[in-house]
Formats: sequence, C-alpha cells, structure tokens
Amino acid sequence: MVNLSTWLHTFLSALEETFPNRVWFVGLQGSYARGEATEASDIDIVVILDELLVQIDKTAVCKAIKSSACNIYHSCVHNMLYEKNDAILKDLYKSASFVIQAIYFQQSGTYIRHQSDLLYMVEPAEQQIIKTFLELKKGGEVAFQAMSNTLFTWSKTWINQI
Repeated sequence: MVNLSTWLHTFLSALEETFPNRVWFVGLQGSYARGEATEASDIDIVVILDELLVQIDKTAVCKAIKSSACNIYHSCVHNMLYEKNDAILKDLYKSASFVIQAIYFQQSGTYIRHQSDLLYMVEPAEQQIIKTFLELKKGGEVAFQAMSNTLFTWSKTWINQI
C-alpha cells in the first residue's frame, strides 16, 4: 500500500513547484482521510488555488469544513474501535490541521499557509490539534486514547457548529 506521508510530501512539493505562492488549501478526502484505504484505494486530494478565491463563497468553505470534519469523525471512531492504529491517528491529525486552515480562512478571509504561523491565531481547541500535529510531525509519541478522544471531541464539535 502507498505510504501516505511520503506520497503527500512528494505531492505537496510538486504542487508548490507547479503553483508557487498560489496554493490556498490542500485537503485529504476519501478512504485515506477516513482511515479505510486499501491496496486498491486512490488518494483523493482537494486543492484550492488563489485565483479561484473569488468563486468560493462562504457556503462552499463551510461545506468543505463540515465534510472534512465528518470524515475525521468517522475515521477517528473507526480507528478507536477497530484499527487502533497510530499511523492512522497521525494522518487524521494532519487532515485536521488542513481543516483548521479552512476554518481560519472562513472566519478571517485570510489563508495562513504554515501551521506554526496559524497556531496562535486560532482558538484553544484548534491550538491543541495543531500543537499535537506539529509534535507528531517531529516524531513525538502517540498517546492513542487521549489523542483520539481529543480529535473525536473536536470533530464532533465542528460537525454540530457549522
């Protein structure tokens, strides 16, 4: 099966090289986002470029946030009950970090590209998700139950809020 982290790193590098300073949002969708990928799965990526901004209204951004939060929620529950897989949880935190970029964009009209820059611009619940993602990215340990519960609660809140 494809190593999602390696694939995403290569994809994001190629995307930035192809569209320098134009990428506004990248999100993981489908079976990989839900933690249900198999050997036959493709990788579903949503990319929003700056020139499309005028065509994206608040409703579309809210829909993307809710859909992504639903995918994270579903995958988190599945992983907590069945897979209990640290790698899936790490990928879900990565997906959540993209959702937080979209949330901040929806709230402020400003896209913040780097998670480290976004960290102190968002609410405490989102800060916790980003901090965890950044720690995991640096090789931090997974506290499976606590991290899963945090992500589960966070995604549920956004599903109900938006």
